[in-house]
Amino acid sequence: MIASAVLAGTWLIVASGTWSGDHLGLYGPAFLRIDAHDTGEMAFGTLCVSIDGRFTPNGVDFDWNGTDEGDMVTIPGSADLRDDVWLEGETAYDNG
Repeated sequence: MIASAVLAGTWLIVASGTWSGDHLGLYGPAFLRIDAHDTGEMAFGTLCVSIDGRFTPNGVDFDWNGTDEGDMVTIPGSADLRDDVWLEGETAYDNG
């Protein structure tokens, strides 16, 4: 099991298979912030959400709730810690 202390902190979002780098940084640096209690926040483009997560053996699974262009969204996702100490994540819009 990955210790929460390894994942806790702010991770910059530097690439996406869906959104361009310009979109990711539309209103400031794109980031994922996780605290030691499985909660946090994430922002990129016009998206700003809070995180309710569960640490896993490989990283963290989470549900994100917030707004995208003023619309409420719920986003399940996950982020796994890779050997070279970066996170690789995946999300899917439920209500967006």
